[in-house]
Amino acid sequence: MRFSRRCLLVLWVIAAFASCAVATAAEPLRAAFWNIQWFPGARPNPSEAEETRQIDAVHRDITRLNADVIGFSEMRDWNAVELALKPLPGFKVDVCSTYPPREGQNNAQQIAIASRLQPMSAWVEQWNTDGPIVPPRGFAFAAFQLDPQRLLLVYALHLKSNHGEPVENFAIRQESIRQLLAHMKDMEAAYGKLGAITWLIMGDFNTDHSDPRFEKDKTL
Repeated sequence: MRFSRRCLLVLWVIAAFASCAVATAAEPLRAAFWNIQWFPGARPNPSEAEETRQIDAVHRDITRLNADVIGFSEMRDWNAVELALKPLPGFKVDVCSTYPPREGQNNAQQIAIASRLQPMSAWVEQWNTDGPIVPPRGFAFAAFQLDPQRLLLVYALHLKSNHGEPVENFAIRQESIRQLLAHMKDMEAAYGKLGAITWLIMGDFNTDHSDPRFEKDKTL
């Protein structure tokens, strides 16, 4: 399981097992993101014992998040997200992706958003693959109306890993963010008339400005 490197309020929530407060309501909302790594089982095609071991660890640690909205990555499916949430009363899955498994694997890495709130809408999209750069996966999105004049729009991402050539990985992640910003512009037009928007973009971005290896990565 991965733990957080850093967390920025409202606009970016970076890495995994990160927890942040979003002061958009009378009572501050807390948001978190966790890349649990192939849950349940911690690897593709795990044994039953490996699944049980990781489930127990997640159930022990997830209450530490103390969050109202949680994003997940590397989840097997919707049922796996529900399983991870079992120790958290009042939580439910708002949206979970259904990306196909990689060749030679039985399980895929899904992205999900779960919360204690009631979403106005929630869905998943894949990145556009029509151009020369083909990003993997996509994003989960959920819109919440906090009160009659305030909305929280949430994205959960899992960007391209660092397997392969760095320059290619940088370009793929940057293309994902370009598409994300275009989608945000569309969502601002769609939801802005309903009230003031707070944006929450959280995920495993697989980059880190504090690491010299990513000095030329302009993803963030």
